[in-house]
Amino acid sequence: MNSDPDKAVEEVRDLHSLIEFLGVLGADWRACSERNQREPCSPHASMHGWENISIGDFLEAMQAWSVAAKIQDEAGANPYRIFARQLQAGKGYE
Repeated sequence: MNSDPDKAVEEVRDLHSLIEFLGVLGADWRACSERNQREPCSPHASMHGWENISIGDFLEAMQAWSVAAKIQDEAGANPYRIFARQLQAGKGYE
């Protein structure tokens, strides 16, 4: 799986690939967090690409994106990829 979360999200097809995506997203968060320790961002800026670093903000962003994107239970829609996209939105949706 691609190590870039923006590309990896498109590779999610089933439970196994969703679990792999969680690893990619977690590794991205750790890398950005470590970079932020070395090069702190302004208090009014994102953490090197992560807009929502608290669990509350992350979950609110997931939900807001889902509403804005009008997520629907369409026939043939891949629920694993939909969930991966919601997780990806938690990272940066405002």
